[in-house]
Amino acid sequence: MNKSRFIFRLSVAMLVFLGIMGYYVVQLLSLQIAQGQTWLEQAEADAISTRTVVQEAVRGELYDRYGRPLITNELTTVLRFNASDWDRSIQNSVICRVTAALDEIGRSYEHHLPIAGAPLRFTGTAEDADRKALSAFLSEREWESGLTAEEVLARLCARYKISDSFTVAEALRIAGVRYDMENAEFSVYAPFVIAENADTDTIAAVLSLGCPGVETAKVYTRVYNTAYAAHLLGRVGPIPAEEVDTYLDAGYALNDRVGLSGLEKALEETLKGSDGVITQGISEDGQIVSEVVQKPLVQGHDYYLTIDLALQEAAENALAARIEQIRTTTSATDAAGGAAVVIDIGTSEVLASASYPTYNLATFNADYATLSKDPLNPYLNRAVSGTYPPGSVFKMVTATAALQEGIVTPETIIRDEGVYNFYAPDYVYRCWIYRDRGMTHGNLNVAGALQNSCNYFFYEVGRLMGIDTLDRYARLFGLGEKTGLELLGESAGTLAGPEARKNGEWYAGDTLQAAIGQSDSLFTPVQLANYIATIAGGGVRYNAHLVKTVMSGDSRTIIEEVEPEIASKVDFTQENLDAVLEGMLRVTEDGTASKVFADYPISVIGKTGSAQVDTGTAHGVFVLAAPAEDPQIAIAVVVEHGGSGNNVATIARDILTAWLSLQESAEGSVESGVLLP
Repeated sequence: MNKSRFIFRLSVAMLVFLGIMGYYVVQLLSLQIAQGQTWLEQAEADAISTRTVVQEAVRGELYDRYGRPLITNELTTVLRFNASDWDRSIQNSVICRVTAALDEIGRSYEHHLPIAGAPLRFTGTAEDADRKALSAFLSEREWESGLTAEEVLARLCARYKISDSFTVAEALRIAGVRYDMENAEFSVYAPFVIAENADTDTIAAVLSLGCPGVETAKVYTRVYNTAYAAHLLGRVGPIPAEEVDTYLDAGYALNDRVGLSGLEKALEETLKGSDGVITQGISEDGQIVSEVVQKPLVQGHDYYLTIDLALQEAAENALAARIEQIRTTTSATDAAGGAAVVIDIGTSEVLASASYPTYNLATFNADYATLSKDPLNPYLNRAVSGTYPPGSVFKMVTATAALQEGIVTPETIIRDEGVYNFYAPDYVYRCWIYRDRGMTHGNLNVAGALQNSCNYFFYEVGRLMGIDTLDRYARLFGLGEKTGLELLGESAGTLAGPEARKNGEWYAGDTLQAAIGQSDSLFTPVQLANYIATIAGGGVRYNAHLVKTVMSGDSRTIIEEVEPEIASKVDFTQENLDAVLEGMLRVTEDGTASKVFADYPISVIGKTGSAQVDTGTAHGVFVLAAPAEDPQIAIAVVVEHGGSGNNVATIARDILTAWLSLQESAEGSVESGVLLP
């Protein structure tokens, strides 16, 4: 075929096709835009009623770094009161019938009005949340104080027009529900749930009553897919009474569920999303004839965290097992709580963060009474909010400051005399080996002083440099400062020095103690882990973080990939850095932790610490980075009253062993989940 004729025919065909498509586009635009308002008005004219429908935003989900599900959502059925169809003239009768039906099948509604019994009485104590909420309720309505339970119920019956035809028990049940409905601001925008996780028997028992405004609905509830990482993940629940005003100002309804702890609380704003609101026009035969979006639905963001669930499990198990072993097999019988943190060197991603004792999010409510009585306070996230004297693991700060400031060189020798008498008789301190064995360490350079954890050496260099220089380097390592974690409630700790004391008084002996990690210094385990990561990483400190990737909950697109953020730098000379690392290597090969790491398959750098406390056995502290030749992870462990760093070093070793095993078996693949790009 002639080439020009072919091109002509193709052009004609394309013009015809475009003409047809153009015609349909014009007609579609005419229907949707030019005539759209007309059609909408016609639909509204056909409607005999309207109703408001709230589209619940699905709360964002949490996954570990490899896509393993941590907290997800599950669709469940609830029975609820819908204000659009609610008949207020008979609402008390409806509530009485519905709650009676629930009672009969063992699904009684538990209201929050703290009144019970015959005779009527207040339940709980004045400090209980329900009692405090009732006091606020009465105060807001300017009811006089000192009312008895019977008088409060009488006032509520009058407020809610609960007639005398009901028994006292029925009146109390109705008043309790109406009280909860009022506090939850029951409206078309806030349906009231009367029964959660309703099974078929519950649904049948209630809906068979034929009460108007009572309906079933599908709602999302949280599913906890792991028994680990409870302190990091957190839980959701009703808005706390003390935060009601804040949440209401942010557009929440009183019956919304919000993050109460952990990342659920810290990431609340973007996890929650935003409910959509649609107004529907309903025709005479019950058909939906129009819909107008009053507020668009925005799903919550999903978060992929930095933690490795398998390593988290190993860390929690190692921590719990060794603390129990320390209690029963060593002189540290008062060993109590503890924490272990694993951080990726070069990014400061938290790979695992364990706090002991802990709890299970899935059974939190059932376990609450027992957990609340535990003197060790399982709710406390010791890794992030617990603060502890660092003991001798601080000595790398002192060594670094002395080397960098030229106080000593890697070759400088200081002789340990056992008793440090420079400030005698006011301050006379002893090296630990002299105190325990009547011996000295003899002549030591920096590496040897770290290997043997020689107090005498660090007393001397601490005196020579002074507290201001020491504190300046400690801050570069992030000690006494928050690490940048996304969690709320992270403690900044305390850095020993004049600024830490209200009166500002600081004495020469205080500097000696600060140089060996005592005095007023109190740091969190996550600070200690990041401090070691900074040393092993050559002096670059990153902000620690738990969020790796943020995904949109609807389109599954990446919103943000969190990049490492430099917080500070320690400008080590290579010679000085090598001296510090050499000392830490000797700790595990021929020093205070050598027994723990005897015949270990890789080389490890580390440091032990025994932190003296006012009462009880000393805290045990241990830090490490590995592999020594190319450090990739840093681990910090603290055990309250653990006795010594050597006692708790086993925990760090077991966590490291688990990490090595995971590295060998995985290389980018996991048993479940999808590895993110």
